[in-house]
Amino acid sequence: MVQIRPIEAGRTIDIGGVPDTRVDNSIGQGLAQVGNAISNHADMQNQMALRRQQMEEQVDDFATNQAFQRWQDDNALDFAKQQEGMAPSGKGFTDNVSGIYTKRSEEFLKSVPDSLKPKFAELVSTARNQWIDKGAAAEIDQRNNWYRTSITERQQTLQNQVFNDPTMFDAAKQDAHRTIDASGLSPTEKEKLKKQADEMFSLTIGEREVREAQANPASITGAADRLGVPAVGSDAIGVVVGKIIGVESGGNAKAKNPNSSAAGLGQFIDSTWLNMVRKYRPDIAGGKSNAELIALKTNPQLSREMTTAYTRENAQFLANQGIQQTPGNIYLAHFLGPRGAAQVLKADPNASIESIVGPAVVQANGFLRGKSAGDVAAWSAGKMGGKASSAGQTPADPRFANLSLSQRLSLYDQMNAAAQRGQTAIDAQATATYNSEKGALQLGIQTGEISSDQQILSSRMNDSDKATLLSALRSRQGDQVMTAQAMADFQNGVLSLDPYSSDGKKKVDAIGGVINQAVAPENRQAALESLVVQSGTVPQSTMNQLRAGAESQVPAEVEAALQAASRFSQINPSALGRRDGGSAVQKKVDDFDYYVNTLNLSPSDAARRIAEQNDPNKIRERKALEPAAKEFRKQIENTDIGAIFDDSWLPFNDPKLGFNEQQAAGIAADYLAIAEEQFYASGGNPELAKNRADAEMKRLYGTTEITGTKSVMKYPPEKFWPAKPNDGDPYGYVKDQLINDLAQAFPNDQLLNPTKGNDGYRGLVEGREVFIRNEGGLTEYRTMTRDSIMSRIVLVSTPETGSEIKSNQLPGYTVLYKDEQGNLQTLYGKQWRPDLSVVSAAARKQQDKRLETATRNQVSGLGMAEYMNGGDIPMGASSAWDSPEAQQVLPQPTVPNIPVPTSQTPTVKSGLDQQRTQLFQNAKDSGLLNAGGN
Repeated sequence: MVQIRPIEAGRTIDIGGVPDTRVDNSIGQGLAQVGNAISNHADMQNQMALRRQQMEEQVDDFATNQAFQRWQDDNALDFAKQQEGMAPSGKGFTDNVSGIYTKRSEEFLKSVPDSLKPKFAELVSTARNQWIDKGAAAEIDQRNNWYRTSITERQQTLQNQVFNDPTMFDAAKQDAHRTIDASGLSPTEKEKLKKQADEMFSLTIGEREVREAQANPASITGAADRLGVPAVGSDAIGVVVGKIIGVESGGNAKAKNPNSSAAGLGQFIDSTWLNMVRKYRPDIAGGKSNAELIALKTNPQLSREMTTAYTRENAQFLANQGIQQTPGNIYLAHFLGPRGAAQVLKADPNASIESIVGPAVVQANGFLRGKSAGDVAAWSAGKMGGKASSAGQTPADPRFANLSLSQRLSLYDQMNAAAQRGQTAIDAQATATYNSEKGALQLGIQTGEISSDQQILSSRMNDSDKATLLSALRSRQGDQVMTAQAMADFQNGVLSLDPYSSDGKKKVDAIGGVINQAVAPENRQAALESLVVQSGTVPQSTMNQLRAGAESQVPAEVEAALQAASRFSQINPSALGRRDGGSAVQKKVDDFDYYVNTLNLSPSDAARRIAEQNDPNKIRERKALEPAAKEFRKQIENTDIGAIFDDSWLPFNDPKLGFNEQQAAGIAADYLAIAEEQFYASGGNPELAKNRADAEMKRLYGTTEITGTKSVMKYPPEKFWPAKPNDGDPYGYVKDQLINDLAQAFPNDQLLNPTKGNDGYRGLVEGREVFIRNEGGLTEYRTMTRDSIMSRIVLVSTPETGSEIKSNQLPGYTVLYKDEQGNLQTLYGKQWRPDLSVVSAAARKQQDKRLETATRNQVSGLGMAEYMNGGDIPMGASSAWDSPEAQQVLPQPTVPNIPVPTSQTPTVKSGLDQQRTQLFQNAKDSGLLNAGGN
């Protein structure tokens, strides 16, 4: 059941009653407040109106002030514009500015509110006056600048006139002064400008003298007096030399100091004189003793020359010591020596001279005793007609009187420097002219235009050069005699000389010069080769041409040079190395010969390779690949080269490399060299390089089985010697001929020639004795021993082999035969080749047989019937069945047409020992023999 809370009253309830009518003073107070509020509102309204008026006035004042600022900005722009149009003299500019700004002021004030006019009228008036003042200042500046510019322009004109004509100096000064006085400049500025003008004209005269000193160095003489400064440098030297001679010797070349060795015009002591003559006149000093040179002190010309040279040295020494080059100081250096003079001039002027130069000098020159360093400096200056002090004097030339001492010293230094430059140029020109004349004489001696002593003696050469030229003339005349004799000996084939001596080389060069001038170009190489044969070297001019060609990047030039150089090297292996640059050419020749003879390249291809190697870019590329090339070479060192020549699929069928270890090593070396070259050519591609090397080896080398063993060799004869038709052993004829020749060459060899006894013949095969009953058995013995004999034979391909192959001739080979003792013997003859008449006869016989068969088949048809029954197709049946004569052109070895070199295989009688020696040397060169071979 819900409980409801009861309501309780909290306050009493108003149920109405009679209102209270009592009145208090609050109403009156309220009314008073209302009245006050109304009064305050009126005051507020007045205040607001006043404030509004003030704000309006403030706005007007600010706006007018802004307008005033813009007016001022416009005034500035207008002033600048007016200033740009100002007349050069500035005349009327102030009046113009005044009129403009007065009008602008009036116009501006019209726009100013009345209340502000008093204030801005004052501001505008002040601004106007400022602009007028500024205009007046600008007018004055413009006018003064106009004066200055006009004065400067006039002075420049006058300066040019004075420089071109120094006699205009005084007139120009007067003209310049008048121009300055006529200006409106201040008196102070006028005086300043006059002084500047005077200095300018004086400096202009000085500049002219500087120019004159360079063009004519002699004009420097007297410049110190003209400028009123102490003489130094070249001017001082010129003054001093003459005065030294006057003071020292009175001009007497034989004058001598009794207290010392001083003598001659310059009073040189002996040691100084000897040093000077040897230094400056080696042409005179050469070959003369000290006594002879000292005697030359009395030579007036030489004595003056040495005095001048010594004076120049002393002046330079003083300059290096920071001492002024005055005549007095330079003379003191001559008197005491440059070091002694420097010590005196740098010493305390009050120090005693003896304490500085020593008692020996004072004893030799008694007047010095008791004097101080300052006394001696004054004495030397007095000797030269001056004073010890370096203070300036009054210039002898009044035109320099306007310049300060420092300005005059500066001009003097410039004059000396200009004189030195001019003298240097004159000396250089004189030297060039002298050298040109000397060169003409030297050339004339060489060409023969100068042929007598008088032509040299009458020239203006000095004695030293005359002596040299006379010596050259006599040497040339001797050379001509020598050349004539050498040419006669050369033409007679009896030239004999030392190729290492200078005389020997001179003879070769002289003969080479004659060959180049007198021999036709097509015959020149042969003549030079003859010279190499007789002299053992080449002319230097030829060597220079060879070197230029060998180092060219043009293949044709390389080929021509290296073919010629190779010929010289073949004639005499040392010929090239005996001349300057020859070693470098020999290296190129070795490369060229390797490419041609070993790699079997054509001369043009070999030259192209070398030309590429001469290319700096190729050299850099090759250098970059060198590390990789070395690594590549290591990788292929153990390559099975024999496998390259094994075309079969059978194992263990690789041919043998060469005929012995030495030849195998040579073939391997060739392979490595070829592979490395191909590595560079392929840009460092090892796989491509190896493939190319393998192909190159197969092109250069091949296999031969003539000796019984399949061996790799260069130019295998089977490629070039024809096979004999219809023979079980196509090269049996070669073996038979070779064995027969060996038997003749080595009659005491039992394997080749069985010895005859009472009961028959006895041969020796592999250490076993073989008995042959009668002569009929010799043929059977020879057949039986053929393989054994051939196994002892080594065929060597030589450079001649390669040359013959390239010339399409039947190649020959060096033949080595190993006897029973194991020694290699050489077969006589430089090159051995078979007699092809046997092959020619066999070929003709085969052709005749084929012609007979073809004719028979044509008549009987038998050949075709045999073919139909399974026999061979008749020879020529397809194309020449009806023409038997056509059988004669069936493919046959072109044996009869192979040209044989003119040097046919020699007989046993023809120089056997000499031929063996040559062949043995070929074998050594081919690597077949070691150092102990026979």
